[in-house]
Amino acid sequence: MGLTRGQLRRMPATEAVLLTVVATLLGTVIGIGFAWAGCETIVKRALRDATMHIPWSSLGAVVLLRPCGTPRRCPQEPLPHS
Repeated sequence: MGLTRGQLRRMPATEAVLLTVVATLLGTVIGIGFAWAGCETIVKRALRDATMHIPWSSLGAVVLLRPCGTPRRCPQEPLPHS
């Protein structure tokens, strides 16, 4: 592949962080969209004065702290010699 050992070790960790960031942002946007659609179609029919409230501070904390939950490094085992 043309990678050094260090680059090869960092690649899965980098991929995991990127995947976490994209999934968090995409899930947040899609979740807000579905919440809005549900509020407009179901809740507003039952309760005319209902409003949708997005807890921006809690949502921001989740989006900012989610990458901190990703594992930093996997336990390293020596590769078997062929």
